[in-house]
Amino acid sequence: MRFPHLNFNTSTIGLLNAIALMPRLLMASSLILSVATLSSRPALAQLRGDLTVEINGLNDRGGDVCLSLFNSSQGFPSDPQRAINVACVTISAEPLRVTFDDLTYGSYAIAAYHDKNMDQQLNQGILGIPIEGFAFSNDAPAQTGPASFQDAVFILSQRNATIQMQMRYLGLGSH
Repeated sequence: MRFPHLNFNTSTIGLLNAIALMPRLLMASSLILSVATLSSRPALAQLRGDLTVEINGLNDRGGDVCLSLFNSSQGFPSDPQRAINVACVTISAEPLRVTFDDLTYGSYAIAAYHDKNMDQQLNQGILGIPIEGFAFSNDAPAQTGPASFQDAVFILSQRNATIQMQMRYLGLGSH
């Protein structure tokens, strides 16, 4: 389309073309900068942190505390074969501190028990009631059976995280 009443010289037309291209150039520059920024950041799945678990409420220092760390409900809380990490540590102080190193950020749940006789299992009495102390992350309730993964789950989303767990003893034949 021509506008005869407008008189543009060659330099004016060049300037107008450059101005018309400016939004495209800005958009392209912005896109390149965004991609460069994103590629310099690690993906969420690559972010990792250390998790320290502090366990309180131990009724004595005899035996070990065994912890199983799960990243899904599969096997939680009683199948350590399905845990992503298992640790049994001698009780040296209270609170007892156990650190799981270099975990990928995400959802986890922990089941722990006070293994007084060091047989690496949660001993139970009649009707399957634990006779050794037990604990779950989030102090998840265990009223008529073990806690659920959904009640015990927490999110690891920082480089150095600490959670507290409270050991519980039912008192029925506890040693």
